Order: sequence, then structure tokens, then C-alpha cells
Amino acid sequence: MARRGSKSSFLNHLLFLLVLVFGFFYLFKAMYDFNPDRINKNSVLRDKTFEAEVVEISSPKGIKAYLLKDETNPIIAMNFMFKNAGSAHDANRLFGIANMVASLLKDGAGKYSAVEYKEKLEELAIGLSFSVDADDFKGSLLTTKGNKVQAAEMLKLALTSPKFDKKDVERVKKEMLTSLKTQVERPAGILKFEFKKELFGEHAYARNPLGEAKDIEKISEKDLKTFVQNSFVKDNLVIGLAGDISEVEAGEFLDSVFASLAATLADKHIIDIADTIIANDIPNIFSPEIIIY
Repeated sequence: MARRGSKSSFLNHLLFLLVLVFGFFYLFKAMYDFNPDRINKNSVLRDKTFEAEVVEISSPKGIKAYLLKDETNPIIAMNFMFKNAGSAHDANRLFGIANMVASLLKDGAGKYSAVEYKEKLEELAIGLSFSVDADDFKGSLLTTKGNKVQAAEMLKLALTSPKFDKKDVERVKKEMLTSLKTQVERPAGILKFEFKKELFGEHAYARNPLGEAKDIEKISEKDLKTFVQNSFVKDNLVIGLAGDISEVEAGEFLDSVFASLAATLADKHIIDIADTIIANDIPNIFSPEIIIY
């Protein structure tokens, strides 16, 4: 009888626990479930309207950008990208070089060592970052209005005079090789790359964006500098600029960063994705007729 009572008590406790869990779940869902109408109704911005005009500008030296002026705070933000300089455009036997460059651009430039460069950015409260996707090489800059001249100079140095010191290159190589090993230890990572191979076949989009170990190990300082010279050019540059900056100031800012870049992109072309899909007899998931549920 003691055992039966113990079992009954356990079941009662389990039932109570389940009721408690579901109760908390529905309470949490009711409180935090996404509801645009409720958010709008309770928002302090409900009756406010915002007007923001984006204009296309051209600097005195011909650098084009999209500008959104906002004098609310003395801050300037810029996002830019170099088209067709992403990981899918890495040259043969140099798979991984775009990501390597993105990881190294803040490790010293011009007269600054890696430590000095990062300390200078911190001292001036400048936010600077670089990233890569399959298609493009991207950068982002955030600075106060008072430091815009110094921010422009620091970014220019990163784009035109990166150091690529041997010790920094070796460190980044080790990090990338470690990341490659980690990828194959995760079932989700393996599945993702197998799917890309099945979908894209021999197309460059099927590559691992981190590159290949044998290529990463062989990439030299000369290869890195060649990538920068060939990829960071004006005819594949797209820029968005926002913040407390006038059109005249924006033109001067753009010229101070980008005017010294070469004009023309080296020949870097990957075949159209539609051609790859047809060649590999793959259903075209990019077609508007195909819907995935």
C-alpha cells in the first residue's frame, strides 16, 4: 500500500508540475507574443511621423554615395561594399583569401602596428568592421562628427596600406583552420555544405566561405596585397552615408577615404547561377513559380 501511495503522490506532483509549466508558457506567450497592433497602440511614437530624404551625391572627385542627413546626434555612420569581391570570387588556389583579408585589415596599417591601430580607433571612439559574403566585401564605419577627419584617415589606411605582418597572418590562418575543423564536427555544418554542393554543383556558391585548408596555408603577404589592389577599386564601390553631415562635408569625407583607390576592377567573374542550375539539372528554387512550404 505504501508503494501505491508513493506512486499516486508522484503522479499528482507530476501533474501539478505540468499544469504549472503550461500555465507559465501561456502567460509568457500572452505577454510577449509578437503583436504589431498592440505594439503600435502602446507606442509613444504612435502619432509621430518621420520624414527622411535619401539623396544621391557625388563628391568633387566623382565618388558617388547615398546620403541620409540626420542632425539628431553628432554621429556619422557609413556602410560600403566592394561588389564581386566576396568569397565566391576567390581566385583558384586562394580559396579563403577574402575572409582572411577581412580579418586582417585592422591589424595594422600605414605607420600603425596592430596594437597601435586598434588603440587609435578606441581612443577616437571609432567603430570599424569588415565582413565578407559570397558576393561582396563589406565595411562599416561609425564615428562622432568631431572625429570624422581622423576616422576617414584610419579607414583609408586600412584600405590602401594594410600591413599584413607575418605574425598576424599566421594567427589568422590558425583561427581559420580551427574554424574549418570545427565545421566538420557539427552535423548541421556538414549538412549545410552537402546541401550547397547538391544545389550549386560546380558553381562557386557551393564553396565553403571560409576556404580550403590547403589554400589557406599557402596564402602569402603578396597574395593578400594583390587581393586588396585588385578588389578595392572605385568602379565596384557602393556607399551609404548617414548622420550629422552636409552634402559638402560628405563629398570631402568620401574623397578623403576613397579617391586614391584604383578606378577599375580586375577581371573577376563567376558564371550566372541560373546557368549552373540548368547544367546540373536542379529544380530552380529561385523561380517565382516554385513555392517552398
